[in-house]
Amino acid sequence: MKKTFLFLMALVCAMVVNAQSNGTFTVQQFKGFKLHIYNHDGGPGDHSFVIEGPTSLIALETPLTKPYGNMYAEYMQKLNKPVIATITGYDVGGSFSQNNFIPEPLKETMKGMGNMVQNYKNRYGDNMYDIDFWTTTAEAVPNGATKTWDGIAFRFDKGPAGFLTSATIVVGGQVALLHSEPSAGHLTAREAQNAAALDAAIANDELVLQSKVKIYISHHGSGLCTAKDVKNHLKYLKKVKALRAKATTPEQLAAAIQKAFPNRSGAEALAEVAANLFK
Repeated sequence: MKKTFLFLMALVCAMVVNAQSNGTFTVQQFKGFKLHIYNHDGGPGDHSFVIEGPTSLIALETPLTKPYGNMYAEYMQKLNKPVIATITGYDVGGSFSQNNFIPEPLKETMKGMGNMVQNYKNRYGDNMYDIDFWTTTAEAVPNGATKTWDGIAFRFDKGPAGFLTSATIVVGGQVALLHSEPSAGHLTAREAQNAAALDAAIANDELVLQSKVKIYISHHGSGLCTAKDVKNHLKYLKKVKALRAKATTPEQLAAAIQKAFPNRSGAEALAEVAANLFK
């Protein structure tokens, strides 16, 4: 506990924050590279990232819309290094290099997502980047493969199952990209639509931990969490599953979950969650 706290404090102390009118950039130093986190509030994307190597930049989880993409591009220009690759891990956005890479499972999934893409176009219009290239020209990287740029290894691990089948990208063996970080609150009805969803969530957390890193970055959420956060979430899920096995009614289950975790937020949704877990 103490080591984890000191580790997080060291990260916070090392963080450089540059306030921007449309978001903030934070910088953290890792062995062999710097991690730049762009926290913005644009549409379906909350965070984008830049991996800065000794001589070049790799754009990761880029913004979908041009106003945020412009700030993202301007920020990278100030780093005075060329962008040699653009990678999307979960949510596609703009391209900021001549070399674009996408996990093979996501590229296949996107071929059947015409309605969602059209909804984006309807919503953002000319402010949205043309993202068709992700399914037409971007190189698909299979699960288990490793790409190396500027001496930094990017390993494309199998990602958690969900709406977008994708990859957990491990950067330099130290940081792993997730779509959404594990919540510190209670399950929501959307997350727990039935009893099978609970088993799936447990399996996903166990898969995420196989990346063997201490730090995770997320496209949605706070942008950064630790392996301890994932482990705590997994512990919570397993306890909920155990409580479900003992409960005979949704009301009994909701009360048991609240009693076991009185400090977690989202208690108002437990009645619906418990009902779903009986389906």
